[in-house]
Amino acid sequence: MAGSNPTESESAGKRGAHTPMSKQGRPVLRYCAWTSVIPMLRFNTDFRAWANQRRERPAHANPVCGREVVGAAVNRLLRLAFALVKNQTFYRLPQVVPVLG
Repeated sequence: MAGSNPTESESAGKRGAHTPMSKQGRPVLRYCAWTSVIPMLRFNTDFRAWANQRRERPAHANPVCGREVVGAAVNRLLRLAFALVKNQTFYRLPQVVPVLG
């Protein structure tokens, strides 16, 4: 719908180093999602922790970096927005349970 899914580009059996977006969708929706994800990655603790997990994965688990993290966060935001509208609920941050020691 938004064209934010990653694509593989090959030429003569050689794979590129970058993973571009497909861009086969609504450019305005993709732009709105991209510009709204940037502050979410900075200020939303849930999204920030999720992005850090993606960046710090070991090499065998396919870590992502830079704009790939933003693209993955765009996909997560679009899926989250769809689920919230479908279930007619509001977004709530996960509650942190204090550890008593």
